[in-house]
Amino acid sequence: MSILTRCTNGVCVCVLPMEGNDFRPWALRHRALAFVSTLLIIAKVLTISVVALTPATAELSTITAARITQLTNTERVNVGLNALTTNNKLSDAAAAKAQDMLDNDYFAHISPAGVTPWFWMSKEGYAYQVAGENLAIDFIEAEAVVAAWIASPSHKDNLLHTAYTETGIAVATGEFQGGTSTIVVHMFGLPTVGSSTPAPTAATPTPTPVPAVVTTPAATPTPTPVPVTTATPVPVPADTTAPRTPRIARGDGGAVVQSTVLLGISGEPGSVIHLLINNQERILVSLPASGETTQLVDVSGVNDGIITVRAYATDAANNISATSSPLSVTKDSTPPLLATSGIYALLSPQSDNPQLALYVGSGDTQSVQVQYGDDQPQTFTAERPVLLDPLVAATVVLNDHAGNASPSYILSLAPNYQHEADTSFTRPPGRFSQGTRIATAAVFVIVLFLLALAIIIRFSVQRPALITHASLVLLLAVVLILW
Repeated sequence: MSILTRCTNGVCVCVLPMEGNDFRPWALRHRALAFVSTLLIIAKVLTISVVALTPATAELSTITAARITQLTNTERVNVGLNALTTNNKLSDAAAAKAQDMLDNDYFAHISPAGVTPWFWMSKEGYAYQVAGENLAIDFIEAEAVVAAWIASPSHKDNLLHTAYTETGIAVATGEFQGGTSTIVVHMFGLPTVGSSTPAPTAATPTPTPVPAVVTTPAATPTPTPVPVTTATPVPVPADTTAPRTPRIARGDGGAVVQSTVLLGISGEPGSVIHLLINNQERILVSLPASGETTQLVDVSGVNDGIITVRAYATDAANNISATSSPLSVTKDSTPPLLATSGIYALLSPQSDNPQLALYVGSGDTQSVQVQYGDDQPQTFTAERPVLLDPLVAATVVLNDHAGNASPSYILSLAPNYQHEADTSFTRPPGRFSQGTRIATAAVFVIVLFLLALAIIIRFSVQRPALITHASLVLLLAVVLILW
């Protein structure tokens, strides 16, 4: 018996009832079932144990601040920029920001309480001219973190900003939104002049003086010293009072802007106002002694829609105020467009001349400007239809509430109604008025009645004069219809 035959018989005996196993397959007997069940239970216990004992993703993280710094400087040097040096104050600020995110269960540049990244820098005493921040969460390798920042345009701009010279990085792991996460905070800065902590320098050795021969002079009387009273210096307390919260308002009074917005700013005199556009710091404004100023802010790089403007203030002691109430500004840099559904061809019942009407509606469009040839342009409100001269081509430009102007549209009806083969309009009704058309229809009905009557008379009475009269009436009706 071959090996294949033996294997086939063995399988059949295990799973099929047959004479060789007393019609009781071995795989379905009590001992076999107990053995298989025991193996399944052991496999399940081992699987659960492996999952429970395997460390979480955050615990497998190999991210370090030194590695992030090294990878960042590699990217900067590759594009011809300077390498960043680590500043301890920035590192402490990054660590405080990371811990605050873990403690308060959020992941954002601005906390739910309105605390900005610049608060943590100022709190650690870091004075800057330009500053920035990158965040990352739930990565396990530093290379993946930097690669993700490079792939994001806004994070890449921070990483490769030409003004930055210093950096501070913190990596924190802890409970976050019901799990364990690793958070990376990368802060950048350009310190103000004289604010960076200089590196310690080696002490210069003091040479040992050569001993000199001292001659003892003759004793002279020593005057009694006059006691001098020294004033005890009074310590000056540090200024920890935050400047008052700034207020911002529209300085131009408009509702919609295109590329710039004029802001009126008031706050603590001498403080520096930090303006945030959609939670991104854009510009610093120093308040004069009056505590009030205006600032034109460029928003051309912001998408159309609702723009949120906030502000906070800092003073000379780096105290930070609360963030102001948000100011919403609508940006619209898209010109209006003329839809074909707003162009109508009108036929007047009083004349043969069709009329071209333009109706835009009172939506985004505010006014309609119409110009014929070299004539002076005329401006009409968009809420009412504008009747155009059908014989002359008109140049039409739409203007919206933000001041955007549409492209020039050339509208003309002349080719349509002067050449009947090219027109899609209904044929003009002629010189008839509405009353004339009703009278013509009545005459037509009467003529049909007389014609029917003439036919009846022709075959029953045989009176030629009456038939002739009816024919004349019919001819008159045809003339009236075709006239």
